[in-house]
Amino acid sequence: MKGLKGVALAAVAIAVLGLMWYQAFALTGVAAKVVPPGVDRPAPPPAPELTPLSLESADIELFGRVHPVWSAF
Repeated sequence: MKGLKGVALAAVAIAVLGLMWYQAFALTGVAAKVVPPGVDRPAPPPAPELTPLSLESADIELFGRVHPVWSAF
């Protein structure tokens, strides 16, 4: 009889903690649907055009000596 009460108490505690866990996500909006089904999200804007950097602006040999693990030189 004592073991059955412990199992029942543990089951109730797990159920209460599970309900509290669910409510925490529901109240904070983590579990909410942000975009309703059937609604298309807008496409992101295009990436800006970047000009390539010149190799004269960096000392590649110095980089290769200082960072031998990250360098292919």
